[in-house]
Amino acid sequence: VSTQSTGDLGGNEIEYEGAKLLADLLRNKSLTIFSLDRNKIGDKGAEALADALKVNNSIESLNLDRNKIGDKGAKALADALEVNNSIKILHLEHNSIGVEGCRSLVDALSKNNSLSVLGLAGNRFDVAMKDYIHSLKNNRTKITV
Repeated sequence: VSTQSTGDLGGNEIEYEGAKLLADLLRNKSLTIFSLDRNKIGDKGAEALADALKVNNSIESLNLDRNKIGDKGAKALADALEVNNSIKILHLEHNSIGVEGCRSLVDALSKNNSLSVLGLAGNRFDVAMKDYIHSLKNNRTKITV
C-alpha cells in the first residue's frame, strides 16, 4: 500500500528565507509531492531546496514553476538530480533559466534514472538549446521546452 504525502504552497509569495525553512520539509522522508509554484524563491531558495533533494529519497514530484530561478539555481538543482533517484517529475517552467542552467539540467539526466518529466518551457534559452534538447536520442525523460 502506497501513501502519498503532499504539500502545496503555491502562490504564497515565499522568498528565499521561506524556501530555506521549507527545505527541511523536503528532508521529511514521507513527502512525495511538493508544489511551490508562483513564489519568489530565486536562486538561493532553489539552492536550499537542492541541498535537501540530495538527501531525500521519497519526493516524486516537485513544482517550482514561476519562481525567478536562474542559472545558478538550475545548476544546484542539476547537482541534486545527479544523486536523487526518487524524483520523477520536476517543473521549472517560466523561470529565468538561461542556456547555462538548461544545459546543466539536461546533462544531469545522464546520471539520473528516475526523472520522467522535466518542464522547462518559458525560460530564457535560445533555439540552439531547444535543438540540443530535441537531439538527445537516448533520453528517457520527456522535456518540455
